[in-house]
Amino acid sequence: MIPQTFGPLAVLGGGTMAESILRGGLAAGVLDASTLIVCDPSSDRRDLFQAMGIRVTSEHRVALAGAWPILLAVKPQSFGGLAEQLRPHLAARPTLAISILAGTAAAAIQMALGDQVRVVRVMPNTAAAVRLATSAISAGPGAVEADLARAELLFAAIGTASRIEESMMNAATAIVGSGPAYLYYLAQAMIDGAQAVGFDHTTADRLVRSTILGAASLLSSSPAASPDSLRAGVTSKGGTTAAAIGVLDEAGLLDTVCRAIVAARDRGEQLAQIDTTPRG
Repeated sequence: MIPQTFGPLAVLGGGTMAESILRGGLAAGVLDASTLIVCDPSSDRRDLFQAMGIRVTSEHRVALAGAWPILLAVKPQSFGGLAEQLRPHLAARPTLAISILAGTAAAAIQMALGDQVRVVRVMPNTAAAVRLATSAISAGPGAVEADLARAELLFAAIGTASRIEESMMNAATAIVGSGPAYLYYLAQAMIDGAQAVGFDHTTADRLVRSTILGAASLLSSSPAASPDSLRAGVTSKGGTTAAAIGVLDEAGLLDTVCRAIVAARDRGEQLAQIDTTPRG
């Protein structure tokens, strides 16, 4: 039977993504602060989570003292060193490890942590904090249906969750994980443009944020309409929008964004080559 709440969870790494997931999960009621523990070396980050009512520690052995799943939320480049510290504490019991590490294959995670660890990979984004995340989920070595269902319980509660093949996880990372940054980049450009035509920063910021929110809401609520058709609907021939789109087309924006996504995917492939094998 699939539980209605996620239950105890040890979070290893207290960065922005972990914070977003926990904030969203607490707001959704799928997480209970009293059943969480966050391990991070930064006292500032520990203070932040402690203010949320979550138990914190800087010692991995303390975080892993309970027999519950772990959320791997450190930087991929740090995982090799972390695995050396975790492996002795995980040797005696089967453990579900949910990893949000970009470019780190589930098989590499299991190899680093031990065969008793079952791995589920998830790529969410920071919209988890407002329960609007998009998350891609894939099964790794040893993972069973109950493990996937448990991960879905958490990530579906903070947005939408879709199962994919792990072979597509780096591609999903380029869209889901990095995607918000593309929108923020566009927002900054629009704010700069608004100021260029005479608005003060405060007004420009307000106009751009509300415009993006409205357009994104319309896109989300119109699944039968393609983005291109929605754009065409506000682009009159010879009008102001057409003049703007002409500049973007001349700059090759569509191709540039496509190449950016491919570059993000390729970086994920490069990260996957980093050796995560524990030393010694």
